[in-house]
Amino acid sequence: LYKCYCEKQSDTDGSSSQPCHRCGGGKDFCCDICGKTFSQQAGLKIHQRRHTGDKLKYCKECGRSFTTSRDLKKHELIHSGVKKHLCDQCGSSFTTAWELKTHKRVHTGEKPYKCRHCDKSFSHSNGRNDHERAHMEGNYSCDQCDKSFRNLSSYSKHKQSHVTNKLFHCYQCAQTFTSLSALCKHQPDHSGQKSLPSQ
Repeated sequence: LYKCYCEKQSDTDGSSSQPCHRCGGGKDFCCDICGKTFSQQAGLKIHQRRHTGDKLKYCKECGRSFTTSRDLKKHELIHSGVKKHLCDQCGSSFTTAWELKTHKRVHTGEKPYKCRHCDKSFSHSNGRNDHERAHMEGNYSCDQCDKSFRNLSSYSKHKQSHVTNKLFHCYQCAQTFTSLSALCKHQPDHSGQKSLPSQ
């Protein structure tokens, strides 16, 4: 065990200090836009599609984008209306077994995701991850402008605003967007029309 910069783990005397996997330790491939790290280059390449729009898979129903065909197929279950996973306690139904499993925590009160910095626990990993970022707040300065941010999440969102490769153009005004989903959210502004660009 070692003491991480984010203090996730500590050794007995606290002498050594290394980053943990959560902070990027042992992950050699880093996204230059949002700072997320990956242990394999293939994982980084798939992730970067979110920023560049390259080789993204799009849902024909709602226009939402996905980095892999597998993620798109899982998403398309939502539109199918098929919810074969039934909660035996309240009768709610879900499209995937994972959704049912996480839903059941409402009934059991189970909160398996514990904060590594305080006593709080969460029923979902996303809730824990968002909460932990508050413990790791710092000063993130943008290298392309003079703005600075208190947390990595806000900094990452801001970095995306500097992406010059905006691929999706609104045909009713001059605006461009880095993702099809952002364009779809914008289009209702034009008197309710929702035309998608041809792919």
